Amino acid sequence: MPFSFPNSPTVGQLSRQNDRLYTWTGYAWELRDGALVVTALVIGGGGPGGYGGTTGGSVDLAGGGGGAGAFIDQQITIVLNTTYTVVVGAGGAISSSAVNHGGYSQFGPLVAIGGGSGGGAPSTFLRYPGNGGSGGGGGSYAIAANSSGKTLSSVLGNNGGAGALSGFYNAGGGGGGAGSAGGANNTTAGGAAGTGKASSTPVSSTTYAAGGGGAGSGSGAAGGSGIGGRGATNTVAATAGTANTGSGGGGGYNGATQVPGNGGSGVVVLRFSSTITATVGAGLTYTSATSGNDTILTITAGTDNITFS
Repeated sequence: MPFSFPNSPTVGQLSRQNDRLYTWTGYAWELRDGALVVTALVIGGGGPGGYGGTTGGSVDLAGGGGGAGAFIDQQITIVLNTTYTVVVGAGGAISSSAVNHGGYSQFGPLVAIGGGSGGGAPSTFLRYPGNGGSGGGGGSYAIAANSSGKTLSSVLGNNGGAGALSGFYNAGGGGGGAGSAGGANNTTAGGAAGTGKASSTPVSSTTYAAGGGGAGSGSGAAGGSGIGGRGATNTVAATAGTANTGSGGGGGYNGATQVPGNGGSGVVVLRFSSTITATVGAGLTYTSATSGNDTILTITAGTDNITFS
């Protein structure tokens, strides 16, 4: 069959001709059947906020905000007719008896770890804030050397903020976010949550991966970028991180009085030329949209494989 290439192509544009792929170099159409580029945004699940508690039943304690899941935003070379694993990480669930961090998300070789849980004291023992994509905020009575959770890579996230070291200043630190670190407590006010971040490439303009706010006896901090969970007070409930943003949950206050918020689930967003066909496994929940000459897949839940042809 004769070739029928598009008129006025842009550099890098693909065209399928007689079941072969060609790319426009700016000067000519070049055969490109093998490796192709996909722009991928991979966000891990957010960490839960930390429980507050009491010390001997007399002093209220505040929990730290959960840290955001790791933020990976980059182009990756893929090979046609090759299977790639996709995982969408769950948000970390609150627990008074276990330490739960956010679940990891994955696209092929790109793995975004989950966010660290907020610190706190669910009974009479200290729970350290967790490390992760971004670190969880420290809870009240945190030990100085472990007063905030750490990011496992500054490229993927930021540290959480420190909690109060004295019961007179009863507040937790904010969870770290992809855009900034969590803030330390401000006497009785919970530490500010770390901000989220938007994709630097045109995958999605949505903001992702913000931290959860720290709880406090005076005031709980708002969630980062409007998508992290709010920290609690004695009378105000904590909230969860927003689903499919990988944001941390807000810190809880005084044990079961105000429980912390769960972390928000992660997401995987893929952008590639609409000339390519993606076959998505049944175990994945996703939506598909078109932008110019590209297809954008937003995968919001599940574990399965994806193949491009």
